[in-house]
Amino acid sequence: MLNFKKITSQQFGVIVKYIYGGIDLLENNDGSFIFELIVYEFLFKELAKYSETHLIESKTHWLTTIYQKKLPK
Repeated sequence: MLNFKKITSQQFGVIVKYIYGGIDLLENNDGSFIFELIVYEFLFKELAKYSETHLIESKTHWLTTIYQKKLPK
């Protein structure tokens, strides 16, 4: 059974559009939105892999910034 209680309507919309059309909808979303999509990897492995690749290739600055904030000094 799929649990969509914590997914936002925007995230659900991206997932549905990707499933039915393979549409690239990540360009206009920030890194945190894409990262949250990856959380649903167990539901949508293909979308998660695509999201991971996009996050690494297109949102490197966001990733670097977020990890710098999390690392102890």
